[in-house]
Amino acid sequence: MQKTTFATLFTGQNLIELDSVSSTNTYASELLRKDKPPDGTVVFAHEQTDGKGQHGSIWVSEPNKNLTFSIIYYPRFLDAGEQFLLNQIICIGICEYINFKTNLNAVIKWPNDILVNKQKIAGILIENVLQGSLINSSIIGIGININQTLFSKNAGNPTSLKLLTNQEYIVMNCLHTVCSFIEAYYLELQTFVKHPKLREKYLKMLYGFNEEIKYSENGIEKTGIIIGVTLEGRLQIKDASNEVHAYNNKEISFL
Repeated sequence: MQKTTFATLFTGQNLIELDSVSSTNTYASELLRKDKPPDGTVVFAHEQTDGKGQHGSIWVSEPNKNLTFSIIYYPRFLDAGEQFLLNQIICIGICEYINFKTNLNAVIKWPNDILVNKQKIAGILIENVLQGSLINSSIIGIGININQTLFSKNAGNPTSLKLLTNQEYIVMNCLHTVCSFIEAYYLELQTFVKHPKLREKYLKMLYGFNEEIKYSENGIEKTGIIIGVTLEGRLQIKDASNEVHAYNNKEISFL
């Protein structure tokens, strides 16, 4: 663990920098099991050989090209039922970082992807440990494509900061800056009266919000309008019959 020069109050002030690791979330989980690292500890890997995505999916990243890291927080000010608030502020922070770097409009594809021009540039995986009715600890895994320009055919439709701006970036400088954006919203989350403002900002960044979209549910193609997200993080869609349905992740897929 090393002291750093992050321009933050605590996020990244304790940095674990690894040449290679299977998954930064797995490493952080082991760290929490054995010890209690300081709040805001960042585990950063130059190479991640078995990156974790939502529900067992894999995050593939070219070594030394991108950001693959995890942040350890102790958000004990949040009830267990407020877990999705963490997802919201992490997504907002990453979107604002990408907007700052590109002057483009990054959006949140519910629940955990960040898109620019309908191409995926970042993904998030949050793993919480509950204690009673509160969140005891959170491991926030983040992958952001920085300098990678070639992707596998199975990678979907990805992009990177370099592809968007034609610039090469110093990856560690990117880590410093994105942590500043994330910490600002994490601190704002601790002020209860600002929760509605965060929700409003999140919805403005939500891909498809108040727009008609096509989606698949149980293999059936449907159309509807995204009207919001519940406190628990379920996506609310008003279907063609004006009925409102709330979906968990993986219950639908966008077309």
